[in-house]
Amino acid sequence: NEGTCKQLRGKIGIVFFYLNDRESQWTQNDIESMKPYLQEMQDFIANSAKQYQTYVQFTALHIHTNPQQNPLSYSYIVCPYSDINQQQGAFDVLHCISISLGYQSVQNMHQDMQQRTGCQQVAYQIILNKAGRAYALITDETQEYTEHDIIFRKSAKSGQIRNAGIYAHEFLHLFGAEDLYHTKYRKAHAALYHNDVMYPTRYDIQHTTISNITAYSLGWHNNLPEILKA
Repeated sequence: NEGTCKQLRGKIGIVFFYLNDRESQWTQNDIESMKPYLQEMQDFIANSAKQYQTYVQFTALHIHTNPQQNPLSYSYIVCPYSDINQQQGAFDVLHCISISLGYQSVQNMHQDMQQRTGCQQVAYQIILNKAGRAYALITDETQEYTEHDIIFRKSAKSGQIRNAGIYAHEFLHLFGAEDLYHTKYRKAHAALYHNDVMYPTRYDIQHTTISNITAYSLGWHNNLPEILKA
């Protein structure tokens, strides 16, 4: 319940930033081709929530941003708490975006996005038009964060364009969902939850679910899964 993304229920604003950097740019055709994947992600989450008697409704904004004052050079192998690698140091990507859009700060931008979406909770997905490794930046106990994802349109391994599953996976991190492949229970998770969106094999959203263990971490139910009782 910390940070800007607290509970995945009710009305949720989501802002998709299509970010240009020194190495990649977005065309309008590229952006339009992304929208069906992102809508599929939203539908998947909203429909999954209904299975747990939870209501989720998204209001989405799509914004193309091209920072001019600090053109970014983005590497996908980065420290999770310093988004942008440059010779002069690490820069907060949301700060660069907010300045490029004419805001004085990320906080000012966030307040405006709350007004524009009509939602108290607003999450951000920042998408670059190249290959890389996606990750989420969430609040920890020591740092208040405007929570957001960094996602690359293409897979770092295959170079293929990613489908809706990766966007759902990273988005759910912002609201408390945990990876199911980095824990001491990973072998059991593989057997029990191999189709869960947080235990990805293909990120194929057509064959993906939000299982009871991920629904529990999202606060969609209060029944502790048996595997966590051990």
